[in-house]
Amino acid sequence: MAVGDILSVNGVLVGQVSEVFNRYAVARTVFEPGWEFPVYIGNSLTRGLFNGGAEPKITLISRAQRLSVGDVVISADPTLLMPGLAIGSVTQVTGGDSSPFWEAFLSFPYSVSDLRQVEVFLSSSPQP
Repeated sequence: MAVGDILSVNGVLVGQVSEVFNRYAVARTVFEPGWEFPVYIGNSLTRGLFNGGAEPKITLISRAQRLSVGDVVISADPTLLMPGLAIGSVTQVTGGDSSPFWEAFLSFPYSVSDLRQVEVFLSSSPQP
């Protein structure tokens, strides 16, 4: 196992290895505040920025774009995560009239409290 390896459930991102030791590794998850990375949303590949936390969401989505509940969110930067990796799906789109951006809230096909086993995808190159 190496820094940058991906943790997933049924091909959907759960986390990424951030530190490796002799007998164990530490991983950040999609629920970690401050974990941000670019994503694509829906068939139109609308750009946004994933923001991890207790309630993960996508920010910086242009208001010129149209999103729908159920749109799939995938990774967009192959230098950070494997390209096209499923992240979750849109459950709600919000944005104030004065904001130039939409925000989208996500759902995941797993419950973090029920996780007992994850798949590990080895990265081709270590990540910081």
